[in-house]
Amino acid sequence: MTNQTIIDYVKAELSQDKTGHAWDHIERVVANCRQLLAKLNKVVDEEIVITAAYVHDCLDDKLFNNPEEKEVQLKHHLLNNGLSTDQVVTIIDIIKNQSFSANLTSRQALSLEGQVLQDADRLDALGAIGIARTFYYAGAKGNPLYNQSSVRTQLDKAAYRQAENSSINHFYEKLLKLENLMNTEVGKNEAHKRTLFMQEFLSNFYQEIGQAPSDNI
Repeated sequence: MTNQTIIDYVKAELSQDKTGHAWDHIERVVANCRQLLAKLNKVVDEEIVITAAYVHDCLDDKLFNNPEEKEVQLKHHLLNNGLSTDQVVTIIDIIKNQSFSANLTSRQALSLEGQVLQDADRLDALGAIGIARTFYYAGAKGNPLYNQSSVRTQLDKAAYRQAENSSINHFYEKLLKLENLMNTEVGKNEAHKRTLFMQEFLSNFYQEIGQAPSDNI
């Protein structure tokens, strides 16, 4: 059971979020982790997975302008709430290396605990909730719904963060790729179902605007 003080810390850190990374997102990722762990026939440190799931967005540089300062604060908070130095080092390593943007130019090596969290976080970017979060984030950042720009195939982190990227392009530049990047079989199966739903949405979107997807891919 994760220390309630840590949970309260995360709630406070993300209380002002309007990008789809607020407390409801954290709760879903934690639930996804629990579901993956229940079906994973391997020895996994559940405390590391669940704690990392709770704090995984507390250093995110798209949410905070001072991620280095946030890292110092988070380490201090975890150490003062029952976690050992080794556990804190492991958790920080996971949350700094599991994101999509951290793996754009080369795939980061993750422990099994990190792989579970990565799958759980990516599942919340897929399916109906993934579609909702995509447009919620775009609205918060002022990104366009759709434009005629081509989908980018070679991305580093700086390019990935460019504000002019459209919501629809984001499906092709990230979301539809996630199914093939999942680590666990359970994660892959769920990602496949959610990806099919997103592909159907995109098909309907292009039909409604009278344009074929291939026109800008």
